[in-house]
Amino acid sequence: MAHLDELVLKVLREKLFAPERLAALLTALAAKRSERAEAQNTRLVALQVEADNARERLQRLYALVEDGLAEMDDLLRERISILKADREKAQAALDRARREVGGEVALDPEKIAAFSKLMRDVLDNADNPTRKAYLRSLLNVEVGPEKILITGSRETLYAAANARNSSGEIVQFSVGAKRMWVA
Repeated sequence: MAHLDELVLKVLREKLFAPERLAALLTALAAKRSERAEAQNTRLVALQVEADNARERLQRLYALVEDGLAEMDDLLRERISILKADREKAQAALDRARREVGGEVALDPEKIAAFSKLMRDVLDNADNPTRKAYLRSLLNVEVGPEKILITGSRETLYAAANARNSSGEIVQFSVGAKRMWVA
């Protein structure tokens, strides 16, 4: 078991938590996040235009009635109801899209380097329970008869590398794991 632990720690120390490898993983993730944010912003603009158009059409109908250019009949009432429903649907879609768009955390090379150093220090110097706790918060290790599979989430690494408490120290936490990288 000690030999197996040492093999896993060596791979993690030299491959995953090496500053260059960690930076490459997180830079790729940051690029994907940026693309996703761009697409979300485009969608938000389109939804805002749709909501504004629905509001303007409704206001034009109200103006016709207020100015006396059109009388309120069943057909106009039905049209107003349809436009109100369209406006509410567009506004709900816009509100939902705004909630889904999360704030992006900037990728800081200093944080990546500090996180890399912290994790390598934990691997080298921490007692076994502490080391295991840190590693479990970031990844899964599956031992099979012929291979060892180390998996985890890039999002979890990104969050951990960018986490800071109020004193500026790096803090450890985990988020929902989605298997995305293999060391």
